[in-house]
Amino acid sequence: MLTDRDKEVLAHFSTLIVSFSAGKDSLSCLLWALETNKPLRVIMTDTGNEPPDGWDYIKYVERTLGVKG
Repeated sequence: MLTDRDKEVLAHFSTLIVSFSAGKDSLSCLLWALETNKPLRVIMTDTGNEPPDGWDYIKYVERTLGVKG
């Protein structure tokens, strides 16, 4: 749920960027950003240390939420 303060701050931005790591915190940020209905860019840095099933989860999130990294 967007607060009045969220809306006030968001008025200064035309596009949002979310750094997605496939963890619960970055998923929360992504869900919040989607709620704003602003153009959105989702990025993830491949460190080479991601678990093999991590990429499957990322693809699942992309499909389920309709976002593309």
